[in-house]
Amino acid sequence: MLDQFRSLSGSLPAKILLGLLVLSFGVWGIGDMLRHPGRNVTVATVGGSAISGDEFARALHRETENVRRILGDNYSPEMLKTLHLPQQVLQKLVNRELLALESQSLGLVPSDAEVVRHIRANPAFQDDKGNFDKQRFEATLRNGNISEKTYVDQLRQDMASGLLLGTIDSAVPVPDAAVRTLYNARQEQRTVTIYALAPSLAANVPPPDNAQIAAYYDAHKSEFTAPEYRSLSYVTVTSADALATAISEDALKAAYKERGDEFRHPERRGVEQLLYASEDKAKAAELLLKNGKSIAEVAKTTDVLNKNALSLGKVERGNVLQNAADAVFSLHVGEHTPPIQSPFGWHIFHVSAIDEPSVAPFEEVRPQLEKDLKQRNADAGLNTLANKLEDALAGGATLAEAAKELGLKVSHIGPIDRQGAAPDGSKPTLPNLDKFLVAAFKAEDKTESPLMTAKGGYYILRVDSVIPERLRALDEVRGLALTGWQKEERNKRLAQLAKDIAAKFSDPAARAAAIAKYNLKPATGGAIMRSSTALGDLALPPELAADVFTHKPQDSTNAYPLKDGSYAIAVVGNIVPAPSPDKDAKLTAALADIRRNLTESAQNEILEQYTRSLAEKYSVSVNDAALESVMK
Repeated sequence: MLDQFRSLSGSLPAKILLGLLVLSFGVWGIGDMLRHPGRNVTVATVGGSAISGDEFARALHRETENVRRILGDNYSPEMLKTLHLPQQVLQKLVNRELLALESQSLGLVPSDAEVVRHIRANPAFQDDKGNFDKQRFEATLRNGNISEKTYVDQLRQDMASGLLLGTIDSAVPVPDAAVRTLYNARQEQRTVTIYALAPSLAANVPPPDNAQIAAYYDAHKSEFTAPEYRSLSYVTVTSADALATAISEDALKAAYKERGDEFRHPERRGVEQLLYASEDKAKAAELLLKNGKSIAEVAKTTDVLNKNALSLGKVERGNVLQNAADAVFSLHVGEHTPPIQSPFGWHIFHVSAIDEPSVAPFEEVRPQLEKDLKQRNADAGLNTLANKLEDALAGGATLAEAAKELGLKVSHIGPIDRQGAAPDGSKPTLPNLDKFLVAAFKAEDKTESPLMTAKGGYYILRVDSVIPERLRALDEVRGLALTGWQKEERNKRLAQLAKDIAAKFSDPAARAAAIAKYNLKPATGGAIMRSSTALGDLALPPELAADVFTHKPQDSTNAYPLKDGSYAIAVVGNIVPAPSPDKDAKLTAALADIRRNLTESAQNEILEQYTRSLAEKYSVSVNDAALESVMK
């Protein structure tokens, strides 16, 4: 399967995907996996290291959301199949493990100091002035549900892989001739005059005879087939239909006791800290604190690293550095710890306040309890009512009879087709119920659908009658068939005429005669490049622009259809060589982009070949069955 994945990476959609997407294995990726315990299956093994189904599923979800954001309205599940997204994601996970194993084998292990510098340089952990903000760093880890050790270990591994890659692709040569050749091709222009052949040139189409109409009708029967229509009854069941019951005092107190852990607040402490780069500086600061100086005073007079973020706020034990938690939570108010070392420096913690463990009183949480119990009772009543409706139908009652017995309203709609349209083409207002049309056309005639879930409740529908799909007789649709035949015939004649005129355009004399005969006027003119998609207000078909650059001056192109139904023929004027980029900032940037793209392409090719060799070295295997089960 890995060979299949690698072969896919060479396709155009895959290259586009690789260019657009970056698989994130930083803070949020780790946190996502820790927050969501996942599948226990192993989808792949890399040199003994396992890639779990959970890891793959989370990575695939993130990449799917990336594609959704990039494509916007153009997104569809079919697009993901075209891009082979699952295969691309798994290959990236495999490559990551391969690089980690090889970096370990080569002894590429970043030092603590290098890891700390990397963290301090991360803009996500810096304040508005660009200084490292320890409080922001810790808050980010808390929000991601990640311990500091887990984050540091993962970052160290990613940095090691980065060092390995840096040695591989740091000196990829790109010949200047290749860069200039591609630049000249992209920036070269050609002047063109474009003639448009309007649909009116083929407007005089003689009326068809009966045989032609009949032949068009036979060839387009699907266009003249009336869809199936259905008339429906439906009943909705919502919380409003279920009788709400008053909440007793005993029920409230029982819920309070049952949810006791939810209302317990652990001990929290107001904590300030001083952070220093060395132990000597931290000890000097500690001496000032012992002599009665406040945290703020010490921060002003010493070389503290967190001058603008002294307070950690109210924190619980789990929010404090693991090796400092016991010390911080053993202090009294006003006391401070001795200097404590971490990968970020030397800390002194000071306790400014202590909130003892507490339990929220019953009266404080009573409104929430009452609201929750009412909702629970409403949900229970809703389910009971829905079950009664199903039982009544199973007992032989009609939908109308069951609804009347339970005090529910029966609504009607139809006849409508699978798109919700009526036979006259109008679109009646459909009920706002999930998968309503799907359920309507899945149920059998004169039967009810299963109980369907909907926002806020359930619904059941009944198919009251069905008008089967049928082919309309020719006499019913003769007018539509005539219109369709005429349109098709005009298009055929215009296409043939455009082809004939384009052939005449290849000779200057014949071109002039054709222009005079058909009274052709230039639609637009000017200079275009290979990448041009428009000239003035005229949208250019990509094929037309490409064709222009296959001809020499005074030649003409083939005829190409435009969006408005007309055809365009381009006459090539002059060749305008690519301008020198030396004195134009935009062109200099374009040249630099070409060099960068060529370099990246070469680096990607080297990386692909390198990971292929690592896959052979460390033995990669994929569990196809597990992979399929995760993707279901």
